[in-house]
Amino acid sequence: MTTKTPCQQCGVNIEFDVEQANQFVACPSCSQQTRLLLSRPKPSAPDPKIKSEAKRAGRDGDSVIASILACFGLVDILFGIMGGAFIIYDRRDFPLGVAIIAAGLLAGCVLLGFASLIEHTKASAERLRRIELVLARP
Repeated sequence: MTTKTPCQQCGVNIEFDVEQANQFVACPSCSQQTRLLLSRPKPSAPDPKIKSEAKRAGRDGDSVIASILACFGLVDILFGIMGGAFIIYDRRDFPLGVAIIAAGLLAGCVLLGFASLIEHTKASAERLRRIELVLARP
């Protein structure tokens, strides 16, 4: 069985028998000593379905944005409750404390809603793509 390897000096492909692997020979083009190396098989192109599954399993930009929005939403709710409780307890200003708690809850829920909307929209788009693939089959 024969294979090819490039000359380490000039790059010309040298055909040789696999039993000669790792031996030094003179290159037929440049006459320099070169080692006959067995080339590694080239990796096959990844299956597009596997690639899309891997991408779906990984974190894409939309998921990162949704996660950040969810974190900010939870922090906003927490600080709204803590800030409102502090105002009510320390300053004895009940209406202002309740307003701060309500604002924190509202803003946090809006951010959590946006995060959920991003994730649901992405999931719906994935379902539509899968349906299109099924319908496109012969």
